[in-house]
Amino acid sequence: NTALTRFDNFSYTFHLGICETGEGCIIESKTIIQGKEYYFSTNIQPMPVKNGEIGAVQLIARDITPMKKVQNALEKSEEKFREVFHNANDGISLHHVDEGLLGNFSEVNDVVCQRLGYSKEELLLMSPLDIINPETKEKMPGIMLELNSNKRATFEAVQITKDGELITTEISNHLFNLQGKEMIMS
Repeated sequence: NTALTRFDNFSYTFHLGICETGEGCIIESKTIIQGKEYYFSTNIQPMPVKNGEIGAVQLIARDITPMKKVQNALEKSEEKFREVFHNANDGISLHHVDEGLLGNFSEVNDVVCQRLGYSKEELLLMSPLDIINPETKEKMPGIMLELNSNKRATFEAVQITKDGELITTEISNHLFNLQGKEMIMS
């Protein structure tokens, strides 16, 4: 009964607003009915009467609770992934492989940014080739062959920080498919 009273007040308030403006709207809302949480998408549209005047509104409410539960679970899962990814002890990066060549980074964790001295935004405009020395670059064709054959490759690289410092690092690469695109996680 409380839910119906609330809905009647909601309906009356929007009825007045829509009658004045003549514009409809769609509203998502959460409500508690008998102790359970429900989500509704309500489409409110003006209904013309004589002479084109707005005298009523039409409300169509859809129960979107299952969709909202899935959306909330996905958001929690993504948040958990971000926490693990950014709080790892090791630097982790993802980058594209375009026609067998190393593409730009698509994701880097905080450790990579701190170690190399670049912001995330700067690194996302770069590829792994932009942060390694010439000797390491010479190894890349062989490493790419190994990755294509075994889907994994571990090697020693010399990375160059933003301020020119050289850091010797062991890099473990894993080649995999993510949403139809070849990616390398390092």
